[in-house]
Amino acid sequence: TNNPGEVLVSNGIVQVPVVYTYLLSANGCQSQQTVTVQIRPTPAINNQALSTCSNTSFTFAPSNVPSNTLYTWGIPVYNPGGTITGGTAQTVGSANINQTLVNQTINTSVASYTITPVAGTCQGTPFTLAVSVQPIPVVTDQTLNNVCSGSPFNFASATAPIGTTYTWRNPLISPFNSLTGGSAQSVGQTTISQILSSTNNVVNTAAYVVTPSFNGCIGNDFTLTIPVNPTPAINNLVDTICTGSSISITPTNTPANTRYTWTNPLVVPFGAITGSGAQVIPSGNIFQTLINTTNNPARLVYTVTPSAGVCSGSPFTVTVHVGSTLSAIGNQSAEICSGVAFNATPLNAPPGTTYTWSLPTVTPANSISGISNAVFQQNAISEILQNN
Repeated sequence: TNNPGEVLVSNGIVQVPVVYTYLLSANGCQSQQTVTVQIRPTPAINNQALSTCSNTSFTFAPSNVPSNTLYTWGIPVYNPGGTITGGTAQTVGSANINQTLVNQTINTSVASYTITPVAGTCQGTPFTLAVSVQPIPVVTDQTLNNVCSGSPFNFASATAPIGTTYTWRNPLISPFNSLTGGSAQSVGQTTISQILSSTNNVVNTAAYVVTPSFNGCIGNDFTLTIPVNPTPAINNLVDTICTGSSISITPTNTPANTRYTWTNPLVVPFGAITGSGAQVIPSGNIFQTLINTTNNPARLVYTVTPSAGVCSGSPFTVTVHVGSTLSAIGNQSAEICSGVAFNATPLNAPPGTTYTWSLPTVTPANSISGISNAVFQQNAISEILQNN
């Protein structure tokens, strides 16, 4: 052949010598010549992709390339358009691709670079580097609407990227030890949620220092403040009244402005008491006028729901014992011997009836000793009288 030319392709990343031995012939005369061809590698890089956080510098250098490979590139293309800033072209060969991109949205955006690699004088085929720029969650300090003691609160910022997770420290409680249920969370959660319970009857607050994170991009801490309204917690109550009397019960140790509603009470025996009913409009106390229509004690049981503002407590019961009407008792008389106890207790009085009396009148005056009045309830009308 008159032109012993070939196209050589290096499969490696270092320079390779290729030795040819030529046999030259001209006019019947021959000679042998050795020629060494140095094959320099040309960079061959596949399309690449990486992820970085907004406003955080990234550095990328392809692997398995010839030593001293340098790179140039044009202005990156953004998808969606206009969502990223910070990308610039590089016309002077650089040992790596290094830039700081800022994502101006709350969604992931992509900057695509077309990069040309050069090793010495050997220029490789351009490749694409797609840089996914993750947004950094930015959440301002927040104060939630008041929640009720014992009820859960939930918060996830509407301005943070969808999928943002949160970690937080132990909350600061004010007043100190006025709330229970608050704790730290070191594992990322999609919402900030806990159940706080008051230990008093006033509004308390819990302040959480929260760290937001999205796809490994950590935002600045923000403070989440939770005001907690008290919820009434009242034990069951018992009262006793006479028939025709009114109950007026105001439980103690409750939040200010606690109000009460109740359903129709349970009457035992059925129908024995009138005047009771349900209360659907919240009232500042538990009140009604009750009449026992029988001759025996009766009772009714109210199921009462307390509320303080919008916070409703657990229902409790109020049991009211209503005494019966005491039948009229006629005048009594007795005749006894001096020094002997008399008992003038009426025989037709209901069981459990008690009595008081004033100092009796003695005729003739001062002729009888042993008399007294009874200020405190007595089970029987009895004394020992002495005729003087």
